[in-house]
Amino acid sequence: TYFKEIEKEIGVLAAKSEYNNDPHTEGTIFLQNQIQYAQRPRLNQFKIIFGWWDVAYGGTSTSDYNAVAVQGLKDRDFWVLDIFCKQSKMNEAIAYMCLYQKSLPKTVVVHWIFEAQFWNDAVRDAIKKGEKAFNINLNVLQRQNPKVRKDDRLLTLQPYYQNNRIFYDERLKHSNDAQVALAQLFGIEPGYRTKDDYPDAHQAGIAELERYVTDMDSNQSTGIITGDYSLSKNIW
Repeated sequence: TYFKEIEKEIGVLAAKSEYNNDPHTEGTIFLQNQIQYAQRPRLNQFKIIFGWWDVAYGGTSTSDYNAVAVQGLKDRDFWVLDIFCKQSKMNEAIAYMCLYQKSLPKTVVVHWIFEAQFWNDAVRDAIKKGEKAFNINLNVLQRQNPKVRKDDRLLTLQPYYQNNRIFYDERLKHSNDAQVALAQLFGIEPGYRTKDDYPDAHQAGIAELERYVTDMDSNQSTGIITGDYSLSKNIW
């Protein structure tokens, strides 16, 4: 009965990982065999790159995670280029973004976005302090997620995985942040109670990238050139 109560409180997958020494348990929706690792193209070959930050205030062992998903669009495929996923204070996530941007070649731009909070002023103040400390301008945008149920929104990722349109930079195989993030993704199932900060940032970033997928990208992937691309539309 005790363990049933634990499962009810934190979710079956988290309970098995924490108490049954079964950390690799998968859910019923997102699976290990759907994660495609590959050598990423050069960053300046991506059509556009977004870094979506799902903000957490805490930094305690029970708080939400600060999750940053850096993702790019190449042809009609989405690439997860880098991940920050930690139970940290906001300033650690901001430091990560500053250092990541400083590491980029001058020909590459990341468009940073943070999910709107009821304490947006505190987020902006933290960003300004981070920018000043690292002598850099992140140009972070604020964005509100759609007013739909989060679990419904997260499930919109599954068709992309089923159709092999999401790739992970192979270097993320050895990233602790990436493995924590993927464990959260695998935990998304009916009635889940596990942390979902990376899946939230992951889905929101993919939705931003999807807006830049056009008929031109579709035809480039098949070698076909047709139609008037001045009227190109998004492809879901």
